[in-house]
Amino acid sequence: MLNKYKISILIITYNQQDVIGRAIESVLIQKDYGLKEIVICDDNSSDSNWDIISDYVNRYPDIIRAYQNMPNLGIYPNCEKLVSLRGDADLYYLLSGDDVLNNGWFKAIQEFIEDNNIDIYNNP
Repeated sequence: MLNKYKISILIITYNQQDVIGRAIESVLIQKDYGLKEIVICDDNSSDSNWDIISDYVNRYPDIIRAYQNMPNLGIYPNCEKLVSLRGDADLYYLLSGDDVLNNGWFKAIQEFIEDNNIDIYNNP
């Protein structure tokens, strides 16, 4: 059964105005294959990164949650904050604002779990 597992994408970002839209779009094109939400944590960017993120939040309020740190926390505290805001999903994937997921990644993950009878809730 495809789309059985809900996937949350966590995006950490800072001063990535030229690429953050591409990262978000690479996730949104897969929303039919289990996307629960996108959580973005901007580390008080000094470029227009936050404006771009806010535009996506306005267009996809049911899918995207975004947070802007005041003041800048630095990469590791920003990662910790992002993970603390992750919400509830079956699977999580961490991206940087300059990363891109290949089209079909969610579908492939769903199929791999099903085809291999992986119990994602079982402790290793």
